Amino acid sequence: MATVLLVCENIERSSLWQAALLAQGVQVEVAASDTPLVPFLQGRADQPDAVLVDMTVRSPDGNSLQASDLCRWAKTQAVAPKIFVLNDKTDTAIKEAEQRWATRQGAEAMLPRLSGQNLPTVLPQVLAVLGLLYDPGQAQGLVDTQIAPTPRRLEEPTGLQPTDAAGYFRAGLERYQRGDYQEALNAFYEAVRRDAALVEAHRLRGEIYLKLGNIDKAIASLDKAIEVDPKSVVSYCSRAGVRYRLGDNQGAIADANQALKLDPQCAIAANERGLAKLASGDERGALQDYNTAIKHNKNFAQAYNNRGTLRATQGDLNGALADYAQALRADPNFADAYYNRGNVYSDRGEFAKAIADYNEALRANPKFAQAYGNRGIAHYETDRPKEAIADTRQAIELFRQMGDETAAKQAEEVLKQMA
Repeated sequence: MATVLLVCENIERSSLWQAALLAQGVQVEVAASDTPLVPFLQGRADQPDAVLVDMTVRSPDGNSLQASDLCRWAKTQAVAPKIFVLNDKTDTAIKEAEQRWATRQGAEAMLPRLSGQNLPTVLPQVLAVLGLLYDPGQAQGLVDTQIAPTPRRLEEPTGLQPTDAAGYFRAGLERYQRGDYQEALNAFYEAVRRDAALVEAHRLRGEIYLKLGNIDKAIASLDKAIEVDPKSVVSYCSRAGVRYRLGDNQGAIADANQALKLDPQCAIAANERGLAKLASGDERGALQDYNTAIKHNKNFAQAYNNRGTLRATQGDLNGALADYAQALRADPNFADAYYNRGNVYSDRGEFAKAIADYNEALRANPKFAQAYGNRGIAHYETDRPKEAIADTRQAIELFRQMGDETAAKQAEEVLKQMA
């Protein structure tokens, strides 16, 4: 079945696109608008066939449009999803210059807001790249039931309108997409209460709990998702990641093993297993897993970054630099890779290069406390005390905002030595 990833900021338009595609037999996956799409996609073995993304959706750091980032990334891939840019304007309101901008970026087209009038011309553009034929009968049913009436928003959780599991699941997806995580949890709870076999509702509850920092409930929800569907590769990968963050390295390895048993080419599972093996002291096994992840996904930025960090700890600084360069080719906004490469340059005494990389890390993530701290040290080493003190003070403030008092006190000790 053809699959489309949908990233749309407007809830009503998102629901309409979901309904239109589902009616044509297309599987739809919805991602929240704050999802960093390039890292999200590049670590997956199961790429969607197409991505529909709002032109207004910005990268998490706010510095770029995700549609542009996604198109640039897709151009570098041997196999990549087709990109469509969504515009909230009507057909006639979209200017030719806007269409040209979209195609220059590498998108298939810029699509207008769906309506009963343009559905027969807009929807076939997406179906064509999926190798599907447009079914007018299914489309007419959609027009009659969803497009013609004035769209209405779902009520809040205290008065949810859906009565069946599927309706609550759709409500949960809408809330998840707009970042209303507590409301999404309420809707998914009602969905699984009515149909405990809705594996995706359990899995998404786990993802939400992880975002909210409730690790125990994240594990419990992912346990249930796997109980419902023991062949869900993505659920095993998600639980492996959570277990690794809990320090349950053997549990993470077991989940990654199961994911790889189900899908031997799952790059995400290999990378997660590598992290857990490294935390267990198995450097050789971790390196093998990072190599495997990269073999299955040549543009897996996180795997290159992880392998680079391992190589750096082993003293292979040239190998580490090569891996960080590969990570940044795959994801030019990867703050951790800039930071880690800056650390290698700093260790080699190449402070100008280190500062340049810390600058890039902070461009990609302006609240990167460690990057401020290490840039401060690099400034101090190059006789720039004013800049060094300013960076170290900023690091202290950010560490305290994060609740990391230990790191804040360590930075204060560094500041005393600079003063």
